Amino acid sequence: MGWKWNKGLTPLHIAVIYALVGGAWVLFSDRFIGMLPIEHRTMFFLEVIKGWFYVAFTALLLYAMIRRSYRILKDTEQKVHRSYNELETAHGELEATHQELEATHEELVAAEEELRQQFDEIQDREAYYRGLYEGVSNGILVLDGEGQVVQANNPAQILLGMESGAQFNIQGELFSWKELVPKFIESVNADLSLEIEVNEAGSSKRWLLANTDSIDKTDFDGKEIVVTLIDYSEEKRLEIVTKILNEIDQMVLKGSSLKAIEEKICNYMVEKIGFICAWVGSKEEDGGVAFSTHAGAQSVNNATVRWDDSVYGQGAVGRAIRLGIPQIFEFETDDLLYSLWKSNIEEPGIKSVAAFPLLHEGSVIGVFVLYSELPDFFDSKRMTILEHLAYQLAIAVASIEERERLERFRILAEHANEAILFVALDGRIIDANESAERMYGYSHEELLNLNIQAFWLSIEREHAEELLTGSANGLQYETNHMTKTGKVFPVEVSINGANLKGRSVILAVIRDISERREAEEVIWYKVHYDELTGLPNRLLFNEHLKGALAQAKKNQTQCALILLDLDQFKLINDSLGHHLGDQLLKLVAKRIESLYVGDTFGRFGGDEFVLLLSNLEQIEDAENVARRVLQVFITPFFLEGNEVFITPSLGISFYPADAEDMETLTKQADTAMYHAKELGRNNYQFFTEVLNTKVQERLALENSLRKALEREEFMLYYQPQVDLKTGEIKGVEALIRWNSPERGLISPGVFIPIAEETGLIVPMGEWILRSACIQSLKWQQPGYPGLRMSVNISARQFREPQFIEKVAEVIKETGMNPQWLEIEITESIAMEYAEDSMEQLRRLKQLGVRIAIDDFGTGYSSMNYLRKLPIDTLKVDQSFVQDIGIDENGEAIVVTIIHLAQSLNLKVIAEGVETENQQIFLRTNSCHEMQGYLFCKPVPPVEVEKYLHMGNSSKVK
Repeated sequence: MGWKWNKGLTPLHIAVIYALVGGAWVLFSDRFIGMLPIEHRTMFFLEVIKGWFYVAFTALLLYAMIRRSYRILKDTEQKVHRSYNELETAHGELEATHQELEATHEELVAAEEELRQQFDEIQDREAYYRGLYEGVSNGILVLDGEGQVVQANNPAQILLGMESGAQFNIQGELFSWKELVPKFIESVNADLSLEIEVNEAGSSKRWLLANTDSIDKTDFDGKEIVVTLIDYSEEKRLEIVTKILNEIDQMVLKGSSLKAIEEKICNYMVEKIGFICAWVGSKEEDGGVAFSTHAGAQSVNNATVRWDDSVYGQGAVGRAIRLGIPQIFEFETDDLLYSLWKSNIEEPGIKSVAAFPLLHEGSVIGVFVLYSELPDFFDSKRMTILEHLAYQLAIAVASIEERERLERFRILAEHANEAILFVALDGRIIDANESAERMYGYSHEELLNLNIQAFWLSIEREHAEELLTGSANGLQYETNHMTKTGKVFPVEVSINGANLKGRSVILAVIRDISERREAEEVIWYKVHYDELTGLPNRLLFNEHLKGALAQAKKNQTQCALILLDLDQFKLINDSLGHHLGDQLLKLVAKRIESLYVGDTFGRFGGDEFVLLLSNLEQIEDAENVARRVLQVFITPFFLEGNEVFITPSLGISFYPADAEDMETLTKQADTAMYHAKELGRNNYQFFTEVLNTKVQERLALENSLRKALEREEFMLYYQPQVDLKTGEIKGVEALIRWNSPERGLISPGVFIPIAEETGLIVPMGEWILRSACIQSLKWQQPGYPGLRMSVNISARQFREPQFIEKVAEVIKETGMNPQWLEIEITESIAMEYAEDSMEQLRRLKQLGVRIAIDDFGTGYSSMNYLRKLPIDTLKVDQSFVQDIGIDENGEAIVVTIIHLAQSLNLKVIAEGVETENQQIFLRTNSCHEMQGYLFCKPVPPVEVEKYLHMGNSSKVK
């Protein structure tokens, strides 16, 4: 126990103890010896003893301490050795424990990994079921006992339109969401499923099947209601479409109209399925689409829809009809087609359209169109259903049209004028329509007991086998048939092979052509004979002429062609009217026909007749006929109390001397006839080469005339019209002149008739009118007094439909004051078609222009008619003026005209005044104005300006 204190001594502890003991010994031993009263030697001795004592003490102390430390070390070594052994043992145990721990660790790691896998599986399963819960198309709705929504997956919220306030229809009764929840609770108790129709704004109509179940809560007492919502809209639509198809079949079988079927389909599509609009249209030949039946949004009904290549044909409807396959179109606001139909689709909210062509035997006969408020509504599944509906609709349309067509054919067959027979291959009649009974006089039963050969005559009987066996390829011929009473009549027969319920038969269509034959004879007569005179017309005459020329060539004989044209016949028509003119033509035809001359006497048209003389022995024979024809015109013709004298001009050409073909021979006779007219009329002339040369010259002149207007070869001369009292120039008459580079100055009397015949007078007349107006304005610019500008208008111009408008156009474009413009027409123009002419003159007068009647006295004007005309001036024809001082009758006519004009308050102008005696006579009898060579001949514009510049010095004395 005494040594336990140093058990833990370290060398440092021992050194410190040794230092403390040594220091204490030195300090206290010296102090103790100093206290002793001893001598120095003793002190020294005591010091030595003290030193040895210190060494001995410290040595013992060190020994004791070192020995103790050694023993302690020895004990410690033993303990360490024991501890080492123990540690060895413990290490072995630890090794074993470590191995056990490692095994346990591996087991824990494996368990941890298993737990982690189980946890991941649980998380995956939870995510899977969460995905199923949220991602399934079926809605899952959890309600508590109070009807409050505990859970609702996305499909449930979408299907029920919980955020949009959808309306719900159950068996025709409407519910809101709050009203619908009790229905779920009731269905749990009644163990029933609910069929719900959902109507949501901005979405298509859908149908849901709701199954409800009650489950116990897991965390506390009570129950929850789980509602499973199944969207069976497509099945419902298919059910509706199937119902529609069945109803279509029933309606077709019942014979309902196509309109009723189309209305049924369109209304179902809108009311039952929920489309915004549905319509059926027909394909029009002009590229349009006609709305046949329509239901839903009315704005669509006003849309312009086409199937051609126009912009209105680029939508779904147009493409469907053109391509023959269904088309879908999604409307985009930035699309061209959207802007095209914006007014039709924006208000009802249309987002997409599907168009289905209605096909029959490969051809598009119409279109079925549906509109939805959803952009992606028409998916492949829905399109398949709707295509089937469109297909059935097309079949229904085709069936009804076929039924109507068959009904039409039945009615047509029963009411047709043609006899229609179904005949067996051996000729037995199988069936016949009512027309066959009427045509042949047999009853229906009698016809069914007859063979078709009973109607045939000998010609058909001889070819019976050929007619019956050859009908498969179709035959058509004309023949005669016989009725029950033996009457023979002409028929047209068409026979074709046909298949009647698998049996080969002959279809015979027989038309009674008695009326046609009679009509053909009438038509042939009208085609070949002149309706007015009954003479052969140009067609028949040319046939006779062609035959006569062929015979003459064969027999080497001569033929003569005499062409006759009545002189001045137009005056008869204009003055007495076309009715009396026609009577005159009939009388002329009878007189010439009574001569019994020539082989053929015909009328070419108008007042032109023609005689054909065959087998002439000498030229004098034709001349004798011509003289005899002229003689029959010596005696006047009487037309309803009017004694009329008229003469002919005849042209004669010979075969083969003048021509060897029909056309040339006729042309040569025509040339000779015009030469007869040039020689004063009422004579006959033979064709000569000199005449042919003249004709060629005339043709050359006509060609030059056609180019003259373009080449600006025309010019206007002006003849002054002066006041007989004052001598002042009151107006001028514009007269055209032609200065041809090849022929020089050509007289109007030469080219005006050609212009009239060719129609060139119309553009020429417009040029004259425009140029005269421009010249009149030029004369007004220097300040000369206004002059009346007279412009002659031809009959052809006057009859132009746009004549009045053209005059107004010229006045407007030139700036001419219409009061200074005077339009001159001849008396014959005014009298021709009196009522039309009067109306034309009234319209002309409304433009503000003056109107003058030219060449007055040469026609046959009615006083009653004359006073109704809106005219301002009468111009006495120069032929009467030339009689002044020579012929008292001519003077009397001039005086009568002047007095007539004065009584009608009209101005009178005498034309062609050439002598002073004529001037004095006219002034004495109060004629207002004159024009003629006495004062001035027609002169260029510059010469007229000289007269205007001289002023009063130019007055006629």
